[in-house]
Amino acid sequence: MNHDIFQSKLLIISVIFLFILLISSDVLPKNNVSAQRDVDRLIREGKDLYKNGEYREAIVKFLEAKDLARTREEISEVYFNLSTAYYASNQSVEAKQHLQKSLETLPERTIDARYYSADFVEMFNETKAESIKLKEKEKRPIVKAKPAVEKKVKKGGGGLLIILGVLVLGGGAAAFLLGGKGSDGGGNGNGTPAAVYGSIQVLSSPTGAQVFLDGSDTGSTTNTTLTNVSPGSHTVDLVMEGYEDDQVFVSVTAGQTATVSVTLTEPTITVLELPIGTVWTTGEGVEIKWGVSGSGASQAVVSTGAGLDPLINQGGRALSRFQRRSFQERRFLRSALKERRSSEDVDSYGNRGMLSSNTSEPQGISGEISSSVKEGDIVHERAKDIRDIKRNSRVGIINAPVVPQISSGKFRPSGDIRVLGLSNVKIDLYKGSTFNQTIVSSTENDGSYLWTVDPSLADGTDYKVRILSTSDSSVYGESDAFEINSVDISEAVDNSDLAWSTGGDADWFGQAGSYYYDGDALQSGAVSDSQLSYVQTTVTGGPGSLNFYWKVSSENTFDNLTFYVDGVEVPNYQISGEVDWEQKTYSIGGGSYLVKWEYKKDSSLSSGSDCGWLDKVELILDNTITITNPTSSTTWTKGNPADITWTSTGSITNVKIDLYKGITLQETIISSTANDGTYTWATVNSALADGTDYKVRVSSTTDSGLYDESDAFTIEGNSITVTEPTSSTSWTQGNPANITWTSTGSITNVKIDLYKGITLQETIISSTANDGTYTWAQVNSTLADGTDYKVRVSSTTDSGVYDESDAFTIEGRSITVTSPTSADIWSTGQLVNVTWTSSGAVSNYVDLDVYKGTTLVGYASSIDNDGIFSWLVDSFYVEGTDYKIRISDDTDASIYGESGIFTLNHGYEYVHQWGSYGSVDALFDDPCDVAVDSSGNVYVTDSTNHRIQKFTSDGTFLINWGSNGSGDGQFSFPYGVAVDSSNYVYVVDYGNHRVQKFTSGGTYVTQWGSNGSGDGQFFYPQGIAVDNIGYVYVCDAGNDRMQKFTSTGLFVIKWGSYGSGDGQFNYSTGIAVDSNRYVYVADQGNNRIQKFYSDGTFATKWGSYGSGDGQFDYPTGIAVDSSNNVYVSDSFNDRIQKFRPDGTWVTKWGSFGSLDGEFNWPEGLTVDSFGYVYVSDFYNYRIQKFQAIDTSSSLSLNSPRIIKSYLGPIKSSKTRPNKSRTPLTRRPRNKK
Repeated sequence: MNHDIFQSKLLIISVIFLFILLISSDVLPKNNVSAQRDVDRLIREGKDLYKNGEYREAIVKFLEAKDLARTREEISEVYFNLSTAYYASNQSVEAKQHLQKSLETLPERTIDARYYSADFVEMFNETKAESIKLKEKEKRPIVKAKPAVEKKVKKGGGGLLIILGVLVLGGGAAAFLLGGKGSDGGGNGNGTPAAVYGSIQVLSSPTGAQVFLDGSDTGSTTNTTLTNVSPGSHTVDLVMEGYEDDQVFVSVTAGQTATVSVTLTEPTITVLELPIGTVWTTGEGVEIKWGVSGSGASQAVVSTGAGLDPLINQGGRALSRFQRRSFQERRFLRSALKERRSSEDVDSYGNRGMLSSNTSEPQGISGEISSSVKEGDIVHERAKDIRDIKRNSRVGIINAPVVPQISSGKFRPSGDIRVLGLSNVKIDLYKGSTFNQTIVSSTENDGSYLWTVDPSLADGTDYKVRILSTSDSSVYGESDAFEINSVDISEAVDNSDLAWSTGGDADWFGQAGSYYYDGDALQSGAVSDSQLSYVQTTVTGGPGSLNFYWKVSSENTFDNLTFYVDGVEVPNYQISGEVDWEQKTYSIGGGSYLVKWEYKKDSSLSSGSDCGWLDKVELILDNTITITNPTSSTTWTKGNPADITWTSTGSITNVKIDLYKGITLQETIISSTANDGTYTWATVNSALADGTDYKVRVSSTTDSGLYDESDAFTIEGNSITVTEPTSSTSWTQGNPANITWTSTGSITNVKIDLYKGITLQETIISSTANDGTYTWAQVNSTLADGTDYKVRVSSTTDSGVYDESDAFTIEGRSITVTSPTSADIWSTGQLVNVTWTSSGAVSNYVDLDVYKGTTLVGYASSIDNDGIFSWLVDSFYVEGTDYKIRISDDTDASIYGESGIFTLNHGYEYVHQWGSYGSVDALFDDPCDVAVDSSGNVYVTDSTNHRIQKFTSDGTFLINWGSNGSGDGQFSFPYGVAVDSSNYVYVVDYGNHRVQKFTSGGTYVTQWGSNGSGDGQFFYPQGIAVDNIGYVYVCDAGNDRMQKFTSTGLFVIKWGSYGSGDGQFNYSTGIAVDSNRYVYVADQGNNRIQKFYSDGTFATKWGSYGSGDGQFDYPTGIAVDSSNNVYVSDSFNDRIQKFRPDGTWVTKWGSFGSLDGEFNWPEGLTVDSFGYVYVSDFYNYRIQKFQAIDTSSSLSLNSPRIIKSYLGPIKSSKTRPNKSRTPLTRRPRNKK
């Protein structure tokens, strides 16, 4: 007890003394702990920068750490890291200098050559060797860094206190340590100082990875901190499903926490053994193989004699995760291995085996393997073939392993077998880029999967297999495009001669998984309870037999495969349960049979594969012969070839062909020929008698009793049949004529004669080849016309063999004039075509004569007889209704034709024009209407310029007035214009729904009208006219009526309504009044002209839609001359038409275009007192002036003039382009 008290007192005194010593001498390194932490932090930050390639920044961190380093280990570590950073930044001199300092500070430093480049390792070894040599040369220890504590002792002058303190503490410690076994005194009880540990903070993204330290499972997952870790270098391995394993080397310092931060990498999947050119067949079993990339650092190989203990229990770097994946997840394809061993050389697998439940030792493996192997484990004594490991291990194979080295009870890895980060995968099938189906939603990631190709897949060459991570669908591998083919039904049953169909609740399909013959067979469709699947075909022929092979795997007795003929189950032709391939034969007679194979399930339960199969269907017929030609309708001609055809069944090789007449053999056509179904007799024997009772017999050359005879048919001699001319044929004298015929027999040449009635007229050809056709160059012109001509064709060697045609016609020459006709009305100045046809030997030239009545007034001699003569009708012809044209043969005037009687009127010709598009004086923007006063001045409604322009009769501009607006003298699209006998000007103000009256100088006088439908109101009025006593008539177009007013605007009467009846209107646009005060209205929408009395009573009408004479397509403007002739602007036909007051058509002029005399929508028009016609050419923005063609030089009827063919261009009809706008576009209607 006293001894214990003494020891305690001594220890207390020592501690107090040491405390005083430290306080008084500045010896205590106050910031030592925090400095060490800063050094560790700076080194760690520098290494992170180094890993990221930021070498200069890393050097800065390491230099900061150097200033704080105190211990040999810290100083050496800082210099070493500086060396690696300088080396990485290509500063070799600085790298070696810092490496020398590191080795001078800590000579025992070593490096792991696996983690540095070969050049750096070489520099390290050289530097270390130099350091050792230098040490031996100087024969002194390498200079060590002096502890900072020593420096402080010198500065503090406390050396004596230190010595005393050491003595006191030494004594106290010795007393304490010798004090007795019951006290530990801060040690461990055995004299060894207590160990100091560090820790490792392990972080990962994503978190949840299992953490292994130096190959041992820590039981922790990220993020976590591993404590009580011994100082020094360690390996940290992270394992997580769906990610590649990752390994990090870390250095741990006592009392410090090292940090490991890892971003886990997803593996990549590679599909193997499905290269371009792979072909799968629906229904067959295939193996899908793949590999998965991984950079896991754990590696292990089992070698001969090594046993499994080093791998499982003492594996060193063969981690427990390797053990878990390789041996705890046991999966071995027994059936696949069995099939492979039966088809492949066993030796190619090496010594490979698997423990079974019936044995305690591995089979086929060396007895040296450790007893730690468990049932179901897959092991390799040697792995000569990489395929062995791929097929049977849970270890991903990167390349073939090499022989490992095992020593000192530890496993030294070699080769490259890596544990992968995927336990299971999903396998999908794609067609092109489109998902097709999931082959398996989850299977072990063992690199292989067996699949039966879906029979329902369509054929295609763009299929792909995609293998995906079950935990992350973005991780996948995809094969090259490959081909999947279905097996056609006929191919599956090996019979393409029959037409097959399938049905029921599921179709049968071709497959290659189970078959009897030729690699494929037909399998019934997948059906459920109370469902069926059938395949059927029709067999024709017989007698014979139907042979087939079938198989079934089903619930015995209840689910059956049955054979039917014509819908009836054949007894004893049903199988059920497990029946392997067997042949069945069914006998058939002659005829046609529907045969069917049906797999049918009852209402419950299933067994086996639950289906039936069918293969190698053969129809074997008995020997038969059937003649198909000749038939009862056949006729053979002596001397000609003849075809004989037949069909046969069975195995007949050659046949004999005989000819019979009745029951008497006439001759053997061929004693033996191949049984190919056809034979041509080169020449029917000419010595045979004619007859209708001939027969052909075809028989087997080996069995004369096996034959068939044809129906009775005809054999006859030579014959001729004329086919042209016929009763409807007409030949023309002087023209060529065709003669055709057919013949039978052996006629070489024929003679052709022409008969009239029974009298020979002439021999056309005395001998010509019997080729069935002859052309008579020219029918004799001296022949009389007649309808009783015949052609006889006869054999040149036998005049008794001939045929005559039907009676036909021969006629002389003729000319027929087809234009003009009696309905035609032509005009002077008009371009017309005279047309005709001719038959017979009419001359190449004809004469053309023009007659008025019976008097010749014009002619053209020796024109081409080509059927057409273009004539620009001369202006010197007087008007008349009794003209006709005669066309005659230039060499024979008695051959001629005459036209019908036609009318010839005076035409109109272009005089002058003015205006173009614009808004200045004399230019126009949509000139709508035109009028003249008694002095011949011309007034134009310049509509879109909202003004009236006045010109002289030759187009000289005088004045204009008006502007856009609704005030007096202003306009909104003025349209119609008229002038009365006092030269007052009346203007239809279209957009303002009114009529304005002006003097001839443009001075405003008055107005009337407003928008509406009442008396005196208007709705978009258009045309206007004034009669000879001053009444004003207005086309109230929008209201479909006419209104009559006094000259001051007082309403008088109205008439009309919307419609197509007499007195009704469909958008009337033009109006005119003649000297008898008849009112003419252009009824535009009805394409007609209506004529009324001045009180509105309907008088007559004419016109219809079209482009013929007297027809209209949008008649717009209308005017009358002093003779009351009516002129109409036929707008969409781009022409002007002239009529008599009763509507009789007189003439026309104009066509589409912009040349002189052409129009682009003629709109308004007027006629002055001299007969000049003025037309507003709307879309050509101009006024054109025309006059009647001058007839002052009309010829005397006794002096006919020569007429000439028109040589200028004849314009073809044009398709009017869609106009940018028409007048109707700004004329709204509210009609129902």
